[in-house]
Amino acid sequence: MMTTWLNRIVIGLFALILCLPALVQLAAPDREISERENRRLAPLPPLPDSVKRLQAWPAQMDAWIADHFGFRETLTHLAEEANFHGRLSPGSRRKVLEG
Repeated sequence: MMTTWLNRIVIGLFALILCLPALVQLAAPDREISERENRRLAPLPPLPDSVKRLQAWPAQMDAWIADHFGFRETLTHLAEEANFHGRLSPGSRRKVLEG
């Protein structure tokens, strides 16, 4: 009996963790420019009003979601750090200085 309640709590926490970026995306203000990446973020596409725009809409929506998901700045920073430090083998000399 106790394990079923524990399982439900763990499943609930897991579901909350999975939903957290989407909730943050809904609550955060929409930004147009990423200063960290020095580029313009994809704008929210309008609802399609023709067949041609309907065909292009999924790609535009995918680009918007990729640029505006919750915790994006933190996750891209962590990915950059992992890529930078992961490419160096323990015996190699560092050829790039972090600035």
